[in-house]
Amino acid sequence: MNEFWQNKIKAFLHDPPDKALILFHRSHEEERDKILNELGLRYDRSLNPADHISSAMQRLDIPEDYRMDDARNCNTHICFKGPNKPVFRHTLSSVLEDLEEIKEIVATYGYEKALAKYCFNIEIVKEFLVKNDWKKTYFSLWRFLPEIYPLGYILPADTRIPDHSIWDHLDVTAAISSCLGNMGLFALKIPAVQEFISHSRKLSDLWASSHIFSLLLFEGVKEIIGEFGPDVVIYPQLRGNPLLDYYIKRGMGINITPDKDKIRIANLPNTFLCFIPLGKAEEYKEKCEKAVKRKWREISEKVKEYLAKINIKPNEKLWNSQIENALSVTVAYTKFFNIDNYEKVKDDLPNDVREKQDKWLGFVEKLERTNYGHFYFPSHALLGTTLAQSSRLWNAWEEEPITGKKCLMCGLRNALIERKETNIYQYWKDDSWNEIKIEDKEWRNILKEGERLCAVCLIKRMYIKVFKEEFKAKPPAFESVVEIAGRDFIKDMKSDEDFTLLKDVDVELIYEHEWRSDEKKKTTIKQLELVKKREEIENKLKNWWKTFGKPNKYYAILMMDGDRIGRMLFGETLPNFGDFLHPTFKTKIMEWEKGEELTNMKRILSPSVHMAISRAMKDFSISKVPEIVERNYEGFLVYSGGDDVLALFPTDKVLNAAKELQEFFKKDFYEIEVNGGERRVMGLGKYASMSAGIVFAHYKYPLYDVIEKVREAEKRAKNEYGRNAFYMTLIKRSGEILSAGGKWSFVDDLTPIVEAIQNDKVSHRFIYDFLGVLEILDGEMLKAETRRLLRRRKTEKATNEEINDICGRVLCLIEKYKAHNLPIEDVGKLLKILYDAYRGGEE
Repeated sequence: MNEFWQNKIKAFLHDPPDKALILFHRSHEEERDKILNELGLRYDRSLNPADHISSAMQRLDIPEDYRMDDARNCNTHICFKGPNKPVFRHTLSSVLEDLEEIKEIVATYGYEKALAKYCFNIEIVKEFLVKNDWKKTYFSLWRFLPEIYPLGYILPADTRIPDHSIWDHLDVTAAISSCLGNMGLFALKIPAVQEFISHSRKLSDLWASSHIFSLLLFEGVKEIIGEFGPDVVIYPQLRGNPLLDYYIKRGMGINITPDKDKIRIANLPNTFLCFIPLGKAEEYKEKCEKAVKRKWREISEKVKEYLAKINIKPNEKLWNSQIENALSVTVAYTKFFNIDNYEKVKDDLPNDVREKQDKWLGFVEKLERTNYGHFYFPSHALLGTTLAQSSRLWNAWEEEPITGKKCLMCGLRNALIERKETNIYQYWKDDSWNEIKIEDKEWRNILKEGERLCAVCLIKRMYIKVFKEEFKAKPPAFESVVEIAGRDFIKDMKSDEDFTLLKDVDVELIYEHEWRSDEKKKTTIKQLELVKKREEIENKLKNWWKTFGKPNKYYAILMMDGDRIGRMLFGETLPNFGDFLHPTFKTKIMEWEKGEELTNMKRILSPSVHMAISRAMKDFSISKVPEIVERNYEGFLVYSGGDDVLALFPTDKVLNAAKELQEFFKKDFYEIEVNGGERRVMGLGKYASMSAGIVFAHYKYPLYDVIEKVREAEKRAKNEYGRNAFYMTLIKRSGEILSAGGKWSFVDDLTPIVEAIQNDKVSHRFIYDFLGVLEILDGEMLKAETRRLLRRRKTEKATNEEINDICGRVLCLIEKYKAHNLPIEDVGKLLKILYDAYRGGEE
């Protein structure tokens, strides 16, 4: 086995990570040999096919006359020393990263100085050498070298077609070296993830549902990477993933400190894709399925152990039946096409796949067509079809009535445990309900009074305890919706000891009307009386209300989802091939008789595309989303799964937070914080977008209903507002519901108008006036009446210039809605929704 891992290292380091810097002026093969020598290894040319296949997956072997690879003349190739200097093209959008900093150093101080500053430190590799443990050595090199040399993520593997980084090429080459001679693609999916997550009543249930799925998927991943290495996984991106870091620390003893904050974020999807030796595919199909289900049973057993501590022992047979039927695992694999088997079956492939692949092969030299690296696209398409068909075979399972009571969370299974009243629980055993008294407060409050759950939903509710034990880390500090709604009020007095007591007893008492509640007088207010604190705290609150104003009774919940991610994963959003070429090489290739046709063809799908998507989603979800949600806008992040986000906010923060999230989601390049410093990373690029549902709800409104409403709002943003959009709903305490939507480009005009009304520069009566005229006027008459209404509703706090600015923004919004064929009534509705939500005054 040592030889296997040694070969992985050789393949991973078959090119030096700074190859683009030294190309044509130092031998990259000699540099490679120096790196391997630090590890006591010598390169084996039998691994060359892995390099050739990897290269064919990412780029074309252009006819010799147009290759620009003459090492004798800097004018005829691309290098940092000559006039045609390298660039990097965004893997998904083709946007140019000019590598200007390196070029400036070359121009100012010379090529050798630039090399000294930016070259890869060869000696660093020996720090990761573990004697007699080549597997551990490989995992360490793979995990840490790109972090030590992040420049490799924007140094191109091929300076002529610079749309994939050297690290991506090295990863793919190492992966292929594991499968030489018999390569396949393998995918595992856990279906019905959205249904599983949607069956939730509390924030902790939502978080637990998504985190459980991440953990289960990683159990399948572990089976693959333990045998073949982490590089074989194409997506999700594992490097830097906290679950992988925990695995290599615990399972392999690698010296790494996993991030205990990031481990709380459920950021893995419900599918993984990897390379695999085809002869091992059936074996690992069974191993991965068993691993996922084994982990699910292990979590189930942990929860049963916790229940046994308080003498609750539900019916074993029914419990196990619910657990076994709650989860399905789908696995598919396929052999890589080569030219022979592709020609035999291509007529059975979808037309768009066959036509695109045939067109691509038209640019490949005949001798090169035997290289099955050219067939990643149709191989992936076939695998995707097979996996989708297999996934559809699983349907949600509804249990026949046994206990006489259905689970109130999912509505699919029999309830096994119920909290009847304060400390009285009952559980199903021996064909009957058995009562038990729970005195311990921690255990007593697992369920609310009157709540009853099945085994699956009880696992979600108690998963926090499993998480603590599994990761030795703190779970999220779940806040109540009151704490989020009243955030601005609470933060002004949270250091006060009496307020700490109030929060522990009943945070809803920050609202004046709750002190008049008969129920509260009998319960939580009575608790304050018993400790002789009622009068003191009530008087303090009156002073706080007078000083800081009354707390908002509404909070916002945000659900965001990437638009058409399936199309992106299929390569449909990629620009033309010519957009990815180095400008000088593009000019040269146009001299070829096929050059114009090639440059105008859509870029074909490659592993680097999938890796770029996955890495961008990983960086976004575990680095940028928490920063924006929690640090910038004082929100509470429930989950961040790559292209989907669920979070709660104070009402006046949510729209700007959502806008910033979608802006970073589609950035080409941006910085994230890594190990105390900043690192430039590649985002999903300008062709990506997100849509969002936003719901403003009163703190008394049932959370599970709010979750359904926000899911519906997110779908309406996509389906009715054309994606790259938001849709918001206000659910008033009275039961009135008001909804409207818009495009992200509208927000910069919308928010200043609402702020002007909030700050009493424009009377809030303008909103009602404006809604009225929107129903009866249009065109120039509407514009004229809008100007008149704003002048009429102007207060003494506003200048004429400010009113003119507000008027311009209102009229601009009207034109934008018309241009997008969206209802202009939404302008008025959005103003009313935001004003009412920000004010949040209903009892």
